Amino acid sequence: MTSVKVILCHFCETHGPRVLFCTETTSKNQLNMVSHSRNAGGDLCHACRSVTHPGFVSYTEQGQEDKGQDVTPAGQPVIYKSSQFPDSDDDFSHVRQACVRSLSNEVCIGREGSIFFGDNKNGYTFCFTFYLRDSKARGLQRFYSLLAWTRDRYFLVNYWSFFEDNFRSIVSQLKQHASKVFESEEKDTVALRFQRGIAPSRSRSLTVLVNLPDVFERLHKQFTWIVRNAFNYYEEVEVPQWLTNFNVEEECISEKCHNEEDAEIEVPPENNEKSIAPELSQLMRFRDVYKLLTRDSFITAGVHTLIGNQVILRGSNRRLVSALVNTFSNLLPVGCCRKIPYSSQYCEAFDANLLGIGQSVNVPQHVMDSDLFVLLDVSCEQLDLSTFKCVVTSNFNVDKSALPKILLDLEKAINSDKILSEPEMMAFYASLKDEWLSNAQTLYQFLKMSGPKTSSSIELCLKTVGAETEVEKMMIRFWLNGLSGKFKKRQLALRKLLSTV
Repeated sequence: MTSVKVILCHFCETHGPRVLFCTETTSKNQLNMVSHSRNAGGDLCHACRSVTHPGFVSYTEQGQEDKGQDVTPAGQPVIYKSSQFPDSDDDFSHVRQACVRSLSNEVCIGREGSIFFGDNKNGYTFCFTFYLRDSKARGLQRFYSLLAWTRDRYFLVNYWSFFEDNFRSIVSQLKQHASKVFESEEKDTVALRFQRGIAPSRSRSLTVLVNLPDVFERLHKQFTWIVRNAFNYYEEVEVPQWLTNFNVEEECISEKCHNEEDAEIEVPPENNEKSIAPELSQLMRFRDVYKLLTRDSFITAGVHTLIGNQVILRGSNRRLVSALVNTFSNLLPVGCCRKIPYSSQYCEAFDANLLGIGQSVNVPQHVMDSDLFVLLDVSCEQLDLSTFKCVVTSNFNVDKSALPKILLDLEKAINSDKILSEPEMMAFYASLKDEWLSNAQTLYQFLKMSGPKTSSSIELCLKTVGAETEVEKMMIRFWLNGLSGKFKKRQLALRKLLSTV
């Protein structure tokens, strides 16, 4: 079972980093087993001393149980003991090492704040470093740290906010008292230093710094409350089976699209259909389509595909058009893709956002007047791919300087010096889709599971999940449509489960 120690450390100008005060759980048998050599104060200055043996001891009330504490037999009260050092020699060694690291090489931004470090051998530490003002110290301040030490890494990570909030509260109280003492001493101390050249004091205890004779008794009560209530802050519950072992792509796709085969409207084969058939298997590759369409056409069609606009490919060769439609469909999650590889008539965007049509099919005027489509008229003479032509029509201006990152990453892979095989290319792009699907999941949870949102909070969430450009914001909103009803029901059930804990 998990146990945790809460420790106060300070940096002594004479002895360096020192453990000053430690609160831990113990048993009656261990209560009197203390290493007196560590508590002997012969080599400790006033600043390095806190309490003498036996320190402070508190008990839980008879019959009460503390979750997670495995130090006393069943039915026995839990004992909370505060002394200068931990009882166990092994724990003292690890706590001493954590003390040194917290006050030396482990540094956070601004030197004051939260740090996490540790390993399986020496245990894990949540640390909160801070300064207390001292008019008689070098630099007019003393360096301290509060530690929560345990061997359970996940415990500290899950309880991060609990320890940070409580440590911050303790530090705030100590700072207030220390500032009052500092301000009352400041004028006289500064005058004496300049007039007499008096050196800074190297030995002032915490009791003097905050002018509280019972400061360690107060810390004992606060540390005891933290150790005891940490295990009541969260309640461990069994994770339902349906929350584990699921694939991101499978869970985000539309169930309808997942179960149905791709719709395709059959048309009679055209005269020149067979002429280019041997070449079409290569067109499924992103690299070949990129070279065939040229960069501008590929990027334009790719952006329209990713943000959910209708992409229409029109041509006389059915296999060529169908191959291109299938290629662009690979850019989208399955749940966002409604494709008709080839049709003898125009289909509205709500039926197919990727549509292939014959050369003689006209696009309705209301579509041509909108900015929610892109039309690619493609043609190729006989077997010669060098005669391939593509004319792009669109009212939506694509800003080439603000393209979505997923499309830029694909382009880098296509133009990479190291030529990726088709399985490698598809695996690479699948990982990019999984990343953005996860971002879409995060956005959905934020929008639907946390109450009403302001426009500024939504913008902040979009930036947090990586949607920085306007095109990326349009893309991730479109990809929300690919989240399945199964996924949404799971999130609702999870919300209900957490609300009952």
